[in-house]
Amino acid sequence: MMFFAIAAARGLVIHTGDCTNAYANADSPTHPMYLGIDKAYSDWRFRRMQVSLAPDLVLPIQKALQGHPEAGALWEKHIVGILRDNLGFHSTVQERNLYCGHYLEEEIFYL
Repeated sequence: MMFFAIAAARGLVIHTGDCTNAYANADSPTHPMYLGIDKAYSDWRFRRMQVSLAPDLVLPIQKALQGHPEAGALWEKHIVGILRDNLGFHSTVQERNLYCGHYLEEEIFYL
């Protein structure tokens, strides 16, 4: 709350955002993980594609889905690269996940 109060007092612009399926946008994990196929997915796949799947089939996970041990770190690396390298923002001294910089001639903070 203090951050927002100081920003309002100084007339700063703050932008926040949320990314759906954020972890799936990050790089692939290095630690392999597999997902077992349940009956509901197998039935859906058969109805949609007319392809039956073995009941004990497991599939490799190609992206860091939520719950994967590396997912959080991979997403942080991905978003930091965008904010820092593509947009020229830098992390603040007080909080490493709070970025600031100049964009369109305004000083903007991203959480």
